[in-house]
Amino acid sequence: MILVLKGEGINCERETAAAFARLGAEARIMSVRELLARPSELLNARILALPGGFSYGDEIQSGHILGLALTQGLKDIWPEFIKRQGLAIGICNGFQTLMKMGVFEEKRTISLVHNSPHGFQDRWVKVNVRTSKCIWTKGLEGKTLDLPIRHGEGRVWSQETSFETLDNLGQVALVYSQDVNGSMGKIAGLTDPTGQILGLMPHPEAALESWLMPDALTPQAHELNTQIFKNAVEFVSGAKS
Repeated sequence: MILVLKGEGINCERETAAAFARLGAEARIMSVRELLARPSELLNARILALPGGFSYGDEIQSGHILGLALTQGLKDIWPEFIKRQGLAIGICNGFQTLMKMGVFEEKRTISLVHNSPHGFQDRWVKVNVRTSKCIWTKGLEGKTLDLPIRHGEGRVWSQETSFETLDNLGQVALVYSQDVNGSMGKIAGLTDPTGQILGLMPHPEAALESWLMPDALTPQAHELNTQIFKNAVEFVSGAKS
């Protein structure tokens, strides 16, 4: 079962749930408050999806409050979920939330900050898939994805951790073909040290049908995006190890 969070300003839960449902997986949409009230519900899921949106109105910083709430609320459950090979994906605001939870680096020296140059980005971009530990992008290495972005705080930044360090650790899953927001190394997505968690700023759930894609793209462009979700569903169903 896939658990997709909703509420508190999240607004992409239906598209995200549909991305898994179209592959025949059971996707349950649950409110943040319900999960925090019964955190053990996470252990009934194999995948946790944190969709895009503006959780808690982006107060303080995007994803900050939700990240703190989940860190505290799931502190006794999260390690067991990962130990059981549960997967997680955070898209846009979901990536920002995972970053605040510190899942990508124990010392939490990596951040997602305001774009450079400053401003909200809302357009289609090309994203290159790197060779990494990421389960979600398995088999897509070397491919270029066409995906929409819509964010104002999507720049991956760190004073202490370099792109080369993250890349050598196999944690750089996706990079933009061109510099769109000032991210170090043009990072568009990161995976955690286990490869089970993917955080990315682009929205693959919004690019899974040919009619959703820009006319200039090939009819098959959406199929590569679908592979991200397919990899996860196959992994938790035991089709891939």
